[in-house]
Amino acid sequence: MRTDRPVRRVIVDIDEPSESAIEWARRTADSLGVPLIAWATVQRQSAERSPDDEARFESDRAQAAHEWLLGRSIDVDEVRVAVGDRDVELVNQTGPGDVVVVGIDRSEGLSGWALGSRAHGLAHELSCPLVVVPPGEPPTNDAPVIVGVDGTDANACVVEWAESIALLMHRPCREVFAYKPIYDTFDNEGDYGSDELAARQQARERSSPITEVPGDPSTVLIAEASGGGAFLTVVGARSEHSLDGLLLGSVPDHLLHTAPGPVAIITYASLS
Repeated sequence: MRTDRPVRRVIVDIDEPSESAIEWARRTADSLGVPLIAWATVQRQSAERSPDDEARFESDRAQAAHEWLLGRSIDVDEVRVAVGDRDVELVNQTGPGDVVVVGIDRSEGLSGWALGSRAHGLAHELSCPLVVVPPGEPPTNDAPVIVGVDGTDANACVVEWAESIALLMHRPCREVFAYKPIYDTFDNEGDYGSDELAARQQARERSSPITEVPGDPSTVLIAEASGGGAFLTVVGARSEHSLDGLLLGSVPDHLLHTAPGPVAIITYASLS
């Protein structure tokens, strides 16, 4: 397990207010003992306005954000107002050690793969974990952190991150390995698939104990998160994307659209 602190700042986007996302970010920052940054952006009003006018406009935007948060009894360490495209600025001003939290609408995206959604685009570009929080009741105080395990070297870093978060927040960490049932994994000679056996063995060696559940990984993780009321479900996404950058991987793409609670999408490059 990693010994350094996995998170140094929690940054929550408030441009499209999602009280579920803001509350999750507040609870997480408090539990980890790290700053909570509220993120807002403004567009330059006019090329003809003076720098002083623009500075006052940005200050007014920050003050309005503070008042909006205080009206909901949410205390933050800083309101950061960036100028320009909000997602470009988020990508440019965050890095390893940050966690970016955004609220999502379950109708986002072009399909069940969440293609075209804002969260999907951010997950590709950020160099830190992205947590997407759908609307709904907040997780319970004893809800676990759930992490998908696949036995690979890259996935081991994601599991360590999830374990560290759970330890610091005094929550259980449930490591879940989804596998195909035996009748789905016979090879052409009628033997149990060697790739499946190798993956299960590697998962057992790298993550102990693990919960082994038959079924599709996306379906299994959603069921585990629903049944246990997960505080966070953590999945890894490949750093080199297929289809010209359209897909993060079948599991994170699916969870972005259908997860019943907060989901952390972590590209393997962001933890290297």
